[in-house]
Amino acid sequence: MAFKPEVAFKSMLTPSPIVISVDHGNNSIKTPDSAFSSGLSKDGDELDMKGNVVWYEEAKYTISQKRVPQQNDKTKTSDFFILTLFAVGEHLTKDPGLRYLIRGTGTGAGAGAGINVASGTIPRTGQEIEDEESENRQRQGYGQTQAIQIELLTGLPPEHFKNKEMRLDLERYFTGKKVFDFKFNNTPLRIEFVKTRVYCQGFAATYAFSEQLDDTAAVNIVDIGGVTVDMMLLVDGEIMMDTLTNLNLGIDFLYKKIKQKIRSTGTKHGIRNDTIEGVLKEDKRVSEGCSPKYIEIITEEAKIFTRQLLQNISEEGLDLINDKTILVGGGAILLKKFIRETKMVSKPFFANNQLANAQGYLKIHEMLTERAKARRAAQTAQSNQSN
Repeated sequence: MAFKPEVAFKSMLTPSPIVISVDHGNNSIKTPDSAFSSGLSKDGDELDMKGNVVWYEEAKYTISQKRVPQQNDKTKTSDFFILTLFAVGEHLTKDPGLRYLIRGTGTGAGAGAGINVASGTIPRTGQEIEDEESENRQRQGYGQTQAIQIELLTGLPPEHFKNKEMRLDLERYFTGKKVFDFKFNNTPLRIEFVKTRVYCQGFAATYAFSEQLDDTAAVNIVDIGGVTVDMMLLVDGEIMMDTLTNLNLGIDFLYKKIKQKIRSTGTKHGIRNDTIEGVLKEDKRVSEGCSPKYIEIITEEAKIFTRQLLQNISEEGLDLINDKTILVGGGAILLKKFIRETKMVSKPFFANNQLANAQGYLKIHEMLTERAKARRAAQTAQSNQSN
């Protein structure tokens, strides 16, 4: 996002929430322009490729490739809250247009949490830190501590989205924290989730490729994730609520079957998920270094799994033969070749974009915001005419 001084300076005078879109998956966390593993390492030295670190409530967190346990209700633990802080921290620190906000949230390494970056210890807590921060901010002209206000856009699987209580629970999961401090790498941040907007996963993804919906009356949406497969039917752009459902047949189920089959051959060597993924993607760099027997097992199990998955989807009521089917999610990308080979989906469109939901949340928000502006403008014009 380009830095626009006129927008930044206006925001200083009339601050508005920073809109951040985050898609919470059991396999990975996605934003409109990046993704990282849904895995956390607490107080360890494990680092992901980006080397990002979050300090929160006197603990150090890094991203792990070992994902947190599957959670149908992600509000029951703090795992996905902390994973969200990685996405928020990265968004706030990489955008030059937001630096003026960050500058006022802390007073150096460890501010807001009293953290010593070099040693990883908590040297001071409580009133001492608050007093020092207050004095520093007053000297620097920042006045009272100001939290960066965040408007969070996120989503739920279709089966959960139609449950009003689950939507409210997810909203409260973030907005209930009020103002709090954390540190992203060497940057102290004070934020508040002032609004959480919850959208429907899968449906939101269609906004990332809405041109595919323009001339089609009925469209199946199939989102193949790591743990679940989410499904729905759209008719003239509207969700048929009775078709919102999911299957516990995500791509992890296939990985498990492949590993079981390889172990049954009596081999002493296992196989990693990234190797399976490379073979499914027909990555020559992976295939050339992989045992031909392993490749045969992976291919055969993928064929069996794909047919079983499509059969189950059809049994849930989606017409894969007569209606157009949009397939999204990382699993759809991996199974693209096998889905085509089955001939069980006659009009498939593969959205080769695992960030589609996060991008869709943002597009929906922008669309609704523009509609609200137009409505207010019309009301103002009408009021002026009346006067």
